Amino acid sequence: MYLMVPKMGIYDVPVVEGTTEASLDEGAGHLLGSGYPGVSGSNTYIAGHRRGYPGTASDHLFWDLPNLVAGDEVIITDSAGQSYTYAVSEIEEVPITDLSVTAPVGRDVVSLQTCIEDFGDYWTMGPDWNVRYVVRADLVA
Repeated sequence: MYLMVPKMGIYDVPVVEGTTEASLDEGAGHLLGSGYPGVSGSNTYIAGHRRGYPGTASDHLFWDLPNLVAGDEVIITDSAGQSYTYAVSEIEEVPITDLSVTAPVGRDVVSLQTCIEDFGDYWTMGPDWNVRYVVRADLVA
């Protein structure tokens, strides 16, 4: 898959299977066991680093995720070349131990997740990253 979030300046970023450090070095990671675009009722869950590692595709990839607002576009292109357009609909902050945000929600959504230092603290550079910041977008086209 490939990810495009125009408001964040993200174009054709690879989304690889898995969320290991090695996976995230290549770009964003698709959480194993989560949904896929175009599958009714699925939650396509994609994680990315805020800071990442210099010289890798993860470097500051999701740094601007907290700048997204309702209605902003998220576009996923699958391996067959089919594009799916989503519009941001929800933003959540949950403890890093809360995995409920990865579950299906009854509609076709994509969830973009990164970590932030603490609840409401979007711009501290780390190092603790205690909170999952999740932007969810609903399929529109």
